[in-house]
Amino acid sequence: MVSAPAAVANETVSFLGLATTQVFTTLKLLDYFGTTIFAIAGTLTAVENKMDIVGCVILAVITGLGGGTLRDAFFGRLPVFWFTSTEYLWICIVASLLTFIVRKNNAAAFARMFNNPGGTFFEKLILWGDMIGLAAFAAVGSHIAHNLGMTPLIVAVSALMSGTFGGLTRDVICNKPPMILTKEVYASAAFAGGLAFEAAMAMFECQTAAVITCFVVTGVLRTMGIVFGLRVPVAHTR
Repeated sequence: MVSAPAAVANETVSFLGLATTQVFTTLKLLDYFGTTIFAIAGTLTAVENKMDIVGCVILAVITGLGGGTLRDAFFGRLPVFWFTSTEYLWICIVASLLTFIVRKNNAAAFARMFNNPGGTFFEKLILWGDMIGLAAFAAVGSHIAHNLGMTPLIVAVSALMSGTFGGLTRDVICNKPPMILTKEVYASAAFAGGLAFEAAMAMFECQTAAVITCFVVTGVLRTMGIVFGLRVPVAHTR
């Protein structure tokens, strides 16, 4: 799904002393991690909606791969990424099955975990893992759109789509209010990350710098929402 572009593949050191191959290898690993966390979140949502194991796996795949799939379809990048990089599909399936088995056999423990007002390690893992996944997906989406010659606005839309449309589709299927349509700093963080990618490209003319900038901006904005309660303005009705 993500690899160093040919134009910079031979760079030894490109930005902040980091080799291009190091940056893109790390991004790919974070992409795998984000896919795993998104798949787990999709499975837990399916369990909450009393779906069977097949429904859990399907919702995990939709959550983990939906954003990138829609992005590739809109850009005409066919077959979509997980048809050729099948490890993404396997990550979703395995993560979903393991989550389903653990959740099924430890229902009482899960109930205690999610009813704990102070939060649990598992909840924090999902929350912060989701943040890392969002930032990684936004960077991947920006990188792909830029290399396709898209305008800065479409690059930002690609970042948003890659990071959020899987969760949006999941929520619509489960008849839940989508997070990206609420006051949470989530979709806006990915969109800002895409704009930051293009700004970094204009300043440094280096895709490695742009990928790092997008990841950091998206991650910092999402973190501010989690830690400091930063919210997007909403219209109040009487």
